[in-house]
Amino acid sequence: MLSVATLRGVRTIITHDECPDGVASAVLLHDALPGAAVQFMQHGTDAHRNIAPRAGLLFCDFSPLPDRAADFARAGTIVLDHHRTAKEVVRMMGDRGVFGDERADPGVSGAVLAHRHVWVTIQGDSPLREFAEHFATVAGVRDTWQTHSHLWTEGRAQAELLLAFPQAWWLGRSLSQIASSWTDKLAPLGDALVAKQDDRVRRAVADGHRFVAGGTSVFVISGTSLTSDAMRLLSAKADVLAGFDFSEERARPKMHVSLRSEGIFDCAAFALRHGGGGHTHAAGFTVTLEPGAPQPYTLIERIFQER
Repeated sequence: MLSVATLRGVRTIITHDECPDGVASAVLLHDALPGAAVQFMQHGTDAHRNIAPRAGLLFCDFSPLPDRAADFARAGTIVLDHHRTAKEVVRMMGDRGVFGDERADPGVSGAVLAHRHVWVTIQGDSPLREFAEHFATVAGVRDTWQTHSHLWTEGRAQAELLLAFPQAWWLGRSLSQIASSWTDKLAPLGDALVAKQDDRVRRAVADGHRFVAGGTSVFVISGTSLTSDAMRLLSAKADVLAGFDFSEERARPKMHVSLRSEGIFDCAAFALRHGGGGHTHAAGFTVTLEPGAPQPYTLIERIFQER
């Protein structure tokens, strides 16, 4: 168990960027450790590779890169992660590493770990404990794709809401302020955003591309934020769904690929082979695009054909 003294020494929190579970983690950690700076980060970016190991670092829903994990362990870094591909890195942190096992604890996520191992430790019997626990649990249901949970619909609405406002908006409000406006103001907005998301998903699926690689049926759509809901819509019509988006880092174009499956296809193993990671049924990786790279549907098909 992480001690209060250890947690009070945290100066920088690093969590997953462009991810509702990462935002939920940040909200809970910022409430418990308001003096620590929060940084949102994407896996495999220059920012990720260039983090300097030092005292006072806490990673949540995110981990140091494996080839530098030993340096972070020596610096006393805290790592809370639930991605299957990060298990060994978390183990290397010793008693400052907490791994959430998706098989033993379905629904565990960055927000759930932040609540259990940081928020509760610091805030104790706060009047907000019930809200904080529910907030984290709902984030975990959506992030780990617990589609049969009675909280699934609420999880979808919360995820859309967490991504609708800038990260600074969430961190600029106390958990008490968020809780007091949740039922009457924020939750109804989340429901409206889900309806909008459903329309976007239907359009993306209608314009998608299907192919078969090595006996695996793959469906590709434009948009990484749509993959979970698109896979639910497709269900048994594809073994795996791949969504793509683009970004640029230091004038280098990159394609981000988000994978979802419902059957035997192992998204985490596939993503790991391409420098990414994640869960069995939800994972992702990034491809640096070279001049003359084919259009995304063709490129993704080639990647699957080569596996």
